[in-house]
Amino acid sequence: MGKSGKSGGKSAGTAGKKIRPAKETPAQSGDVAEAVKQDSVREMAVQVEATGNRKSFDLAKYLKSYAWVYPVALILIMVLMFYIRAVPSYGAVFTDWPEKYVNIAADDAPMHMRLVFNTLAHFPERIFYDAYTHYPFGSTVHFGPLFTLLIAGTSLVVGLGSPSAATVTTIGAYMPVILGMLCAVPTYFIGRKLYGRKVGLLAAITLALLPGQFLARSMLGFADHHVAEVLFSVATVAFLVYALENAKASGLSLEKLRAKNKDALVALGFAALAGISFGLYMLSWPGGLLVGFVLFIYFAIQAIVDHTRDTPMDYLIIVAAAMYLIPTVMLLPYSLQDLSFQLMYYSVTQPVFLTLALVGLGVMYGLSRVLKSNKAEAWTYPVALLGIGVIGLLATYIVLPNIYGLIMAGFNVFAPSGGMLWVQEARPSYMTATGQFTLDLLWSSFFWTFWLSIIAIVLLAFRVFKNNRPAEWLFLVWNVVMLWAAFTQIRFTYYFAVNAALLTAYFVYAVYKAFDWDKFSDSWQKKVRSFEDAQRFIGKNSGQVLVFAVLAIVFATLIVWPATSLSTGAYRYIDPVKDPAGFLFTGYTEAYAQGGSGMGYEWYDALLWIRDHTPDPQSAGFSYNGTYVQPSEGRYNYPSSAYGVMSWWDYGHIITYVAQRIPNANPFQAGINEANNTGSAPFFLATTEEKGYANLQDLGSKYVVIDNDMATGKFYAITVWADDLNGWETEKEFQLSKTQIVPLPVDSQKYANSMMSRLYYQDANEMDHFRLVYESAGDYQVRVRLLDLNTGTINSAAQISMANYTEAYDLYTQAIDLVQASSDGTKVAYDARPPAKYVKVYEVVDGAKITGKAEPGANVTASLPLTIGDRTFTYTQTGIADPAGNFVLTVPYATEAMNGPDYSSAVTPAGKYTLTIGNSTSQVDVPERAVQNGETINV
Repeated sequence: MGKSGKSGGKSAGTAGKKIRPAKETPAQSGDVAEAVKQDSVREMAVQVEATGNRKSFDLAKYLKSYAWVYPVALILIMVLMFYIRAVPSYGAVFTDWPEKYVNIAADDAPMHMRLVFNTLAHFPERIFYDAYTHYPFGSTVHFGPLFTLLIAGTSLVVGLGSPSAATVTTIGAYMPVILGMLCAVPTYFIGRKLYGRKVGLLAAITLALLPGQFLARSMLGFADHHVAEVLFSVATVAFLVYALENAKASGLSLEKLRAKNKDALVALGFAALAGISFGLYMLSWPGGLLVGFVLFIYFAIQAIVDHTRDTPMDYLIIVAAAMYLIPTVMLLPYSLQDLSFQLMYYSVTQPVFLTLALVGLGVMYGLSRVLKSNKAEAWTYPVALLGIGVIGLLATYIVLPNIYGLIMAGFNVFAPSGGMLWVQEARPSYMTATGQFTLDLLWSSFFWTFWLSIIAIVLLAFRVFKNNRPAEWLFLVWNVVMLWAAFTQIRFTYYFAVNAALLTAYFVYAVYKAFDWDKFSDSWQKKVRSFEDAQRFIGKNSGQVLVFAVLAIVFATLIVWPATSLSTGAYRYIDPVKDPAGFLFTGYTEAYAQGGSGMGYEWYDALLWIRDHTPDPQSAGFSYNGTYVQPSEGRYNYPSSAYGVMSWWDYGHIITYVAQRIPNANPFQAGINEANNTGSAPFFLATTEEKGYANLQDLGSKYVVIDNDMATGKFYAITVWADDLNGWETEKEFQLSKTQIVPLPVDSQKYANSMMSRLYYQDANEMDHFRLVYESAGDYQVRVRLLDLNTGTINSAAQISMANYTEAYDLYTQAIDLVQASSDGTKVAYDARPPAKYVKVYEVVDGAKITGKAEPGANVTASLPLTIGDRTFTYTQTGIADPAGNFVLTVPYATEAMNGPDYSSAVTPAGKYTLTIGNSTSQVDVPERAVQNGETINV
């Protein structure tokens, strides 16, 4: 190590003292990587004179030390992460659609952007209750304010105080990319502090190449808070690792803090940064008590370890105090807005639980002091803690049942059931939505890093028990809990991506260390000074060189596996020299990177039409960018101009954001099942119009939006949410050959009678109160069941897209019965449903009443030809004259333009109603006014 001043001289402040890198001391005890030692020495050589005084930056010495390689490599890794996330999917996000729509991810991202625009109108205040969704109740918004403020604040800065909508949406689209890229930084520093810079760098590159949920949620356009959760939770762990290392090394205590001991103050500073990061995490997601739970488990385990090994734990309680007090203060402005106890919303739950955690740790600290002063056996401490915990839980159950219920609810989050299994992010990652065990999702998210991580946790456990290094205890607990969380819910697999990257890097480190890499590396550095030296060294140590080279090739292959064609199963040869891009980006990583997660154009087209052709719900005192006072219970006090738009809950936020209308259901899983058997699921499954219409009358719905997915792939999920699983299919016998007749599943009459089928496939024919007003752009979809004759398997949701309606209808009529569907004759299609555009919009009306006289019991029919786009369809209504000879037919379509001052229809009547009574016919005019007001037309 270099010295300043005269050679061999010592300054007065350091005379007789040995210079050592105090921050690295824990990393140099026991069986710790030599790489960490070398990193510390290099840093000290660059930064510290022998006198202990910091000198000015010496660029030449810095470059010679090769320390610059690591920050440069980290920056390049972050650039790669940015490229993967932003470039391949750019065209899918920044579209050429009308108004240059930025196609952010469907579901929650539109609500985030809706909140951003609302916040910009009231900056820095953000609404936590939104009346522009879940009509007629409104919804409490559980999203944390931080992600909203990051986009809104950045927009204000970039837009010089008045950002355009294009600026705001662009920043919103890029924010997850930036946050995802930044995740490499705390990942690197965790690995670096624990096992050396090479491990940190390897973890960062592993994270950069992983596909799965982490990549998907940090993609361009995925304007959701999830990636912010990852960044701030990992930053919390990173700062805590540094805090623990410095606290343990400095002997952090109140006495040293009072004496302003520099090392103790540094440890406290890192603890404070960890607390701030934890607070930012909690401001990203109110359910962030998950990390608080991880930290509490760690602190409890560390307390037991320190007590049984007779180690002072003053440092632990000081670090814990910073970890829990700082986020408590940061949360108070939001938590005090709701003085109730709510688990997934900002309320007093968060500060109370954080305070209780700190109190619990204080009890652990005090108990340790008491037992030590009484010279109690070491085993009495964990036994006493267990007893206190059990008694505390029982007391909570008896005295504070609400708190106990929240604790249990927190654990129940990790055991979803029923309809929640169809919420993709809430489903266990080892299970399909229908309950079958599978590891496919975990494999496609992590590939070999998943299995390496499990092995690494086992190796890490042995190491931790041996070394008793507090930062490693934290690392172990964090990894174990996050692995468990990743199994229980898909959403936590995007957390575990960082763990998988770090554990994989640790596994590589452990294997190399087992083959005596440290000694090999030291020998190389001492003996190799020239090319000839290198040749002699390799020749003399050829066995070790070969082992390390093979290991390098194996581990490199396993780490880059997701980003190569190996992960797709294609196993096609691509020359990595001639076509490196082809080799690196032809796998799962590419598949995730190329696909946009936004809505299809058909939905955007339909939502724009709704925005421009339906009544505006805004009125004096009620606006899209307003603030709303949440009612204490029940329904929001909406103005008469407001109404609901019924659709499945998946589409609620895009209805709010793009159409600026108020959905009855939304992705908060609100509006699915309401009181009195109303709500989205009961409506679409209702088998009579009377029940469906009553549902919408109760909920104030004026429009219904329905799409192909709801009628096919998502239909089963709707039946699960409604707890109405049976009777939607039946069997029908089909003749496969002259000698073979087989029963095959087909749609039942129950399905044909459902509101889902009658609206999507039957154009609301014979219905009183529903009329088609718009069909989206795009092709017609013909759903068929596809039978594979070789395997006997049936695809019940096969889709055939056709641009021409007549051809699509012809295909439908042919495929009602068996029809060949493949050139080799191995597949047949059957049980086709009528062709339909991807999205349909219906208006809910009172309906005009056509009344008259006929022979008692006579059949009465009214029919009206209608046109929309390139097709003509006929609406028919039928009835029977009562014993007095009276009949009433309620019809939803007018015979004139179905337009008003603030609404219109894309459906055009092609004439008048033809009224048929027995053998006589007549023509009937029905004005639009009569349809809207339920007026009677006597004939």
